[in-house]
Amino acid sequence: MTQYEIVVMPGDGIGVEVIDAALAVLKECQKRYGLKLNYTFSDLSADLYRRTGRKITPADMDEIGKADAVLFGAMGLPDVRGPDGLELGAQVEMRAYYKLFASLRPARLFEGVESRVKAKHIDMLVIRETYEGMMVAIPPAQWQVFGSLSEQQLAELLQELAGKMVLARYRKHPRGPKKKPPPRNRYRNGEHVATSKVLAERKCLK
Repeated sequence: MTQYEIVVMPGDGIGVEVIDAALAVLKECQKRYGLKLNYTFSDLSADLYRRTGRKITPADMDEIGKADAVLFGAMGLPDVRGPDGLELGAQVEMRAYYKLFASLRPARLFEGVESRVKAKHIDMLVIRETYEGMMVAIPPAQWQVFGSLSEQQLAELLQELAGKMVLARYRKHPRGPKKKPPPRNRYRNGEHVATSKVLAERKCLK
């Protein structure tokens, strides 16, 4: 039986609910796939800071980094802020400390699940950089690893990461046939005329 060490960080607000649901799913996954997941719960939430004044430290992140994975909920409360006035959230420090510059976001439609998306088949992997807004939230001293990257270097890192992805691993349904685009709706009172053209002609008449 394959075993994994998982650090669980519920955090604040909806993060607690999300983690409860995720753990229920993982419980079934353990039964179905013969896995053994050992959980270690870690509270480094904004609520903890409000109650005790304690927030995540490099020592905490060293310990968390020994695990195989982190199951992260959501952290931060609008009324809990540090001395610098910024909202607290351990995810910011963790991204910089572990040099996490991109996230992988699989997106697919599941049969039987209602959706407002019109497409019948969606099966993609979105690779998104995650550090653009973090510059505001963390001290410059913690930002050196990201601040040294140029746009070109970041693009090359993302390309390298994309090249290592095995898309078949995320695919469930074959790509559906392409549909013909629907006919364009014409205006009942005639063709559309750009506003800029109307204003230009009016200006000439003056």
